[in-house]
Amino acid sequence: MKVFAPLVCLFAVAAANATTPGAPIPGAGAVPVPPPVAANPAAGNTTAAPPAAAPGAVPGTVPGQGAPLPSAADTPQCASAKILAQSIGVNILIQMQEQIRTTQVMMTLMTNPVNPQQFEAAKANLLSAVNDGIGLREANQLITPAGNPATEGIAVVANAQLTELRKSSSLTGNPATDMPVLQSLQQDFAGGIMQNQKNQQAALAGCP
Repeated sequence: MKVFAPLVCLFAVAAANATTPGAPIPGAGAVPVPPPVAANPAAGNTTAAPPAAAPGAVPGTVPGQGAPLPSAADTPQCASAKILAQSIGVNILIQMQEQIRTTQVMMTLMTNPVNPQQFEAAKANLLSAVNDGIGLREANQLITPAGNPATEGIAVVANAQLTELRKSSSLTGNPATDMPVLQSLQQDFAGGIMQNQKNQQAALAGCP
C-alpha cells in the first residue's frame, strides 16, 4: 500500500482546503482560492456559487470523503477500488474550485475597463486548477484496478478535461468573446462533477 501514500496525503490537504476559502488547492503553487461570490443576475453573474452537495451526501461532509476506506477484510480489488473512489472524490473538490475560479475570471471581465493584470492572474488561477484536475485524473487512471467499472467513466472525464483546458487557454480578456466561453466552462465543470459522482459509485460496485 506504500504506492498510495502520496494520494492519502492529497486527500487530507484537499479536504481541508475545500472548506477554507482562500486556501490553495493541491499543486496550485500556493495560489489562494477566493471565497465564492454571491450570484448577481443584474450583473450577469448567475453561476457564481459552487454546486450543492450530491444527493444522499451527509450534511457538513466533504464530497468524496464519504467513500469507505480500505479495511483488513477487503479483497485486494476492493481495497484498490476504495482508494480510487477516495481519489475521485478529491477530483470533485478540484472541479468545485474550477467553478469558483471561473467565476473570478468572469468578475474581472465585468469591470470597465478590464484590468489586464487582474484578468491574467485570474486566468492563471483557473488554468492551475484545470491542470491539477488533469494530473489527479491521470493518477486515478494509473491506480484503477483492471476491469473496474469506473474505467470508462474516468475516460469520459479525461476527454472533457482536454476541452476544458482548450477553452481556458483560449481566454483573451475580451468580455464579448470570453463570457460565452466561461459560461460554457461552468456547464462543463458541473457536468464533470456529476460524471465523477457516477464514477465514484461505479468504482465501488460489488464492494462492501
